[in-house]
Amino acid sequence: MLDKLDKLANKGFKYLFIAIIAVIIASVVMKSDKPDEVVNAELELWQAYNDAGIYDRLTCKSGDIDSNWVVVCRSKNGGNNGVYEVELLQNKQYRIHYVNGSAKTHVRLMGKPYTFNESTTVNINKAIEELG
Repeated sequence: MLDKLDKLANKGFKYLFIAIIAVIIASVVMKSDKPDEVVNAELELWQAYNDAGIYDRLTCKSGDIDSNWVVVCRSKNGGNNGVYEVELLQNKQYRIHYVNGSAKTHVRLMGKPYTFNESTTVNINKAIEELG
């Protein structure tokens, strides 16, 4: 009887150990390399577009494009893409810059104080291809 209990306990620990390892692996694989500031900027832009009613069926995606943090917002129905650069500042702060003409127009409609970064190195076409 004790042998059976011992085998069950070992089997239970074995499955528990496998489950713990699976959770750890899933956490590492699913962890985003995006800084919180970029995630927050993406959410801020999505909310601003939504509040201004600029796009029906809106989507915004962010990512690292050639060492620049970029957010592209567009309608799932097609049309122009608003491309933005997220500048990371100190103390978990960030600044959003519009990068293309569509984004400049959208910023006016949103009433946001986003500015153009004259020294931007964002490749607009690549950003739209990868995130749009």
